[in-house]
Order: sequence, then C-alpha cells, then structure tokens
Amino acid sequence: MSSESEELSTEISSSSLCSSLSTDDMLHDDVTKTETDVVTVCFLCQDQASLPDPDCKICHNIRAYHSKKNERKRDEWAEDVVQDIAFPGPGIVKRNHIYGNYVVASRTIEAGELIVLERPISIGPYSPPDMLPLCLTCCKDIGLSSKCSKCRWPVCGQECEESPLHASNECEIFSKNNVRPPNVLREYFSVETLRVLLLRDTNFDAWKRVLEFVPHSQDRENDLLAKACTEFINDFIQNRCNLADQFSLQEIDHVVGVLSINTFWAFKELNRYASCLFDKITLFAHDCDPNTERELLFLEDEKNHEKSSSCKSDHVSNIALRVKAARTIEEGEMITIRYIDVAKPLLERRRELRETFYFDCTCSRCLKEISDNQNEIESKLAETFVC
Repeated sequence: MSSESEELSTEISSSSLCSSLSTDDMLHDDVTKTETDVVTVCFLCQDQASLPDPDCKICHNIRAYHSKKNERKRDEWAEDVVQDIAFPGPGIVKRNHIYGNYVVASRTIEAGELIVLERPISIGPYSPPDMLPLCLTCCKDIGLSSKCSKCRWPVCGQECEESPLHASNECEIFSKNNVRPPNVLREYFSVETLRVLLLRDTNFDAWKRVLEFVPHSQDRENDLLAKACTEFINDFIQNRCNLADQFSLQEIDHVVGVLSINTFWAFKELNRYASCLFDKITLFAHDCDPNTERELLFLEDEKNHEKSSSCKSDHVSNIALRVKAARTIEEGEMITIRYIDVAKPLLERRRELRETFYFDCTCSRCLKEISDNQNEIESKLAETFVC
C-alpha cells in the first residue's frame, strides 16, 4: 500500500465482480436487432459492453454495467446480504460481490452526528524513510534515539520500554534471537506484522477478526513491490526471529496483506508515525466525495492516567479514530470514507486506488468526471486502467 506522508489513509478490500443486464435482457422485446444493438468494446474498461451503447454513456455503475459473471447466477452477483457483524453506531453491515463488506445507515444520520469512535486492533511504527528512527512504543520520531535495555531497539525511555505494547510483544523475541535494530522501513512494518501474528495466542477474538479481512494475495503476488515486501517480512519473522515453527508462510502472507490494504497511517495530526488497523472503520466503502469526515485523536483514559505515566492521555495506546457524518445520510444509504487524497485529479486518484487497493472506483464523482473527460481518458487508458 503506497502511503501519503501528509495524510491519514486507509483501504478496505473490494471485489470487482459485478452484475449487469445482458444485451438479450435489454432487447428481449425486439424481434430484429439492428447494427446499433451489437455488443462492442467499451472505451473505458476495454471490455465488451453489456448494453447496446458502445461508449457506456448511460452507465451509472461500471461494475454493474460490465458483466463478468455466469448468466445463470446473475442475481447472486448483486445480492446484498446482511452480515452477522455487530456495528457500534447507526449502521448495518452488508456484503455483496461488488464492494465486499460495507455499511449502510440503519436510520437517518444528521450532519455532524458521531457514527463511530474506535481504537485500533493493532498499532505499529511506520513512516517515510526520512523520519527514522521511531520509538517502537509511542511511534515518535526520536532522532538520536535511546534504546531498549533488553532488545536494543529504539524507544524513548523507560516508560516506553516497559509498555506492554513493546515489552509483551517483540522485545523478548528480539532479545532472544539477537535481532538487530532496524535500518530500513520494512523492518518497522515487520514489527506490526509480528504484533498482529502474536494476537493468535494473546487475543484470539481479535485474531479471528483479522482472519476475516481479505488479503488480496493474488493481486499482491502480481505486484513486484508487494511481493518483495512480503518476502522480506517472511525472512524477518521466520528466520531472523526464529519463528518458522510458530507462524506459517500462509499466516504471514495473510497478515501482510491485511495490513498493506487495511491500515490507516497517522502522520501529522498527532505527531505520531504509526500504522493503525481498525476493526469497524475498515468496513466503510471508499468514495471520492465521501459522506463522512474523520479525525484522529487521543482518548483520555482517567482510570490509567493516575496510575501510570506510560498510559497518559497523549500515549499511543490511547489513539482513536472518530468518524462523523459530513452531511445528512439517509436510512439505507451507504456510509463512505476516503481512502486517498480526494483533492487529486481523476486519473491520479484512479491510478492510486488501482495500484494500492486493487479496485477501480465507480463513485458518482468519478463517473461524472469520466464522462466529462472522455477524450483524455481514452488517450491514457493503457497506463491508468486495468480491467
């Protein structure tokens, strides 16, 4: 997942399978078909258009317009199934073959109303290379860092060294196997991967939720950078940390995929360089004109605030993400967020969504801009779209 150094970004897995009416369905009452009824190639996706119009100008949903399905199972592709996934706010989790899991409003949500406030399942240090080194616990850029007295990896001091986030996860493993402090960004990503893998033995409910995420293994296998990253982390965990008997390549690949596609990166907002995996917020679908706004914040934890300075209100363990309605959201309407910087031009947005999250955006804003800029789209199809 390519990160934005100035933004908070995430991705939710989406499927590009879709449903559409066949040409025969649209023309079932025509006795004789004319030349204009011939199914041709769509200028946008270079696939056969499943309606008579060759330029798909009346298309309101590209995924629903271009058929990649077995006609005998047409209805199944568009079916929305309510999922048995509890949502803490005014939302219902559904699933179909277009978006995967997504959330719709269970009632009218007024502008400014809180939809969800959530702490992450896992958190780990992650930043642009020029911000290294980072404290493994509080995820601050600490420059000439102090080091953990046990594993010698960078931490801010005794408070961060003794924090369970570090002490109960990777510290003993690094110490026992003489895993040296990090030199490259991938080693920081390996830390969070290891922390998530350890949930299998320390928090099985969280681990089960991680297993439900889609890792897009096949897409990443065809992505040379993603493949190289996975191989590096496999070696780090199985060989350098000597955990080959504890974690399989399949488990590692799944976690790498989940973190690569489903994490938010927290940079400027809290002066923390962290990768955060959330449970419920990652269920929201992307839209280039989202109906929500989000804010990363520290939660005040009064219970622990008095007992230990390592749990003070600005500590990384108290990071949370708050999502509010940016405008009125009607009952049954999909709740959407942005995965990328939506201020970018159309082609840049679509390229980033394809390369990072492995789907082609079909939001109303994209479709309108595609229609308005058809000539430009046609000239750049080869480099921007993969159908």
